Amino acid sequence: MAALIMAVKELDHNNLDAAVVAINAMPAGDISTFAKPLLKGWALAGQGTVEDDNISPLPLHIYHAALQNIMVGDNARALQLTNSFMDIKGLTHNEALRIADLLVALGETDKALGIFQ
Repeated sequence: MAALIMAVKELDHNNLDAAVVAINAMPAGDISTFAKPLLKGWALAGQGTVEDDNISPLPLHIYHAALQNIMVGDNARALQLTNSFMDIKGLTHNEALRIADLLVALGETDKALGIFQ
């Protein structure tokens, strides 16, 4: 928990390099399994890079990776991630809304409308 608090503190102070170090120091397991990819992804995106090659299959992780790619200007990768997000079976209504939001942000409005038809 201490490593998580340190990472969030560094992010809050916009010390992105120090945040990545703190995030990497987080032990495996428990909350870090969920939080670490999100925190590290945003810290790296703040530095203009995205590392999503080994992304978790969790819908929320895919959503954030797509947003990070939009932030750094890689809309093609964001669309690829969004399309993979759409292939997940059993998505909730909120997850479908996230997909639609991504599609609209990427200029795919017709595809976004198709989600709800």
